[in-house]
Amino acid sequence: MYTSQKMNNTWEHIELKSGPTHFSALNHRHSGTYPRIKYLAPPAVCLLMAACGGSSSSTSSSSQTASVDFALSDAPAEGLTAVVVTVDSMTLTTSDGEDIVIDDFYNSADPSSPLAQIQINLLEYQGSDYSTITQDLELSVGTYQNLTLDILDDETTDTYAEESDGAIKPIKVPSDTLRLDGFTVSESNDQTYIIEFDLRQSMTHNPGPDRYILKPRGVRIVEANASSTITGTVDLAYYNALEPCASKTDSEAGNVLYLYEGHDLDPTLLADQLDPDLGSNQISNELVPYSSITVDNLGQYELAFVEPGNYSLIFSCTAEDDDPDTFDNLTIPAPDDAMTEIELVAGESTVVNFPEI
Repeated sequence: MYTSQKMNNTWEHIELKSGPTHFSALNHRHSGTYPRIKYLAPPAVCLLMAACGGSSSSTSSSSQTASVDFALSDAPAEGLTAVVVTVDSMTLTTSDGEDIVIDDFYNSADPSSPLAQIQINLLEYQGSDYSTITQDLELSVGTYQNLTLDILDDETTDTYAEESDGAIKPIKVPSDTLRLDGFTVSESNDQTYIIEFDLRQSMTHNPGPDRYILKPRGVRIVEANASSTITGTVDLAYYNALEPCASKTDSEAGNVLYLYEGHDLDPTLLADQLDPDLGSNQISNELVPYSSITVDNLGQYELAFVEPGNYSLIFSCTAEDDDPDTFDNLTIPAPDDAMTEIELVAGESTVVNFPEI
């Protein structure tokens, strides 16, 4: 079935099909090269055929749309100089189960020529930096159940990690997909959703057959304007003079900041990074970190794209052996007073130094 939509004084014909809706290159608004056409799942859009009465937060009944960008970002990964992923497509699942498939991506080198796949070295976009993968998508206002990234990982040239010695190792993604949580599109036309890869949580090394595994755990979706940033410096010389840091053989190793949700936390119940879906992780009341970050050799750090709220930021100098898959029962904090409580506000950056002065 076809309907028509007038664009720039000309009529464009749109074919309506059942099943997943595909966003083509025409969804990208770049310097007026393409007309701006909205392709939405049939139950979610009226086009020009019928009125959509009433109001709802559900994408299936909302006739209002907003312009949305999607981008990728990352936190630092230890021992790696590159983490490259190739995205083949991205699927947005609406609140009533309709799939919207995006299979063209933003080409920063030539915005008029969208890419069929997009390859990004995540380590080039750390902290508050990000790489836009789609631009100016017209989406119905409302809640989306999931965002799924289809990853090309059959060839090492598509998705891989480069280690500090120059060795190239494959990255495998279970089922070739990263199925992430949902998000909500508001009425604002200034929305950029960051797909934040926290590689300390989401990627592990598999010694046999010597490859890395990338999981959806630790990958979160945060709207940039509604997020917060934490920056600061850890005085490593100060802590290296105290136990247990003073007993380390390598003073630059294992210096990690853990971010936990909430205040008034019991330090004896703070878990290190782990995969709660693994049956071998026997924890009861322990609190798993929201995120974590390795402090650089100057003691500097930046945790970006964090949801607003109350958090406890805690330092450990003995986290060198924190395996992101398993509960390692590390001592956090270390030293035992290296912790502080913070309140994060949307759109603001908070400076937290250790020790607090």
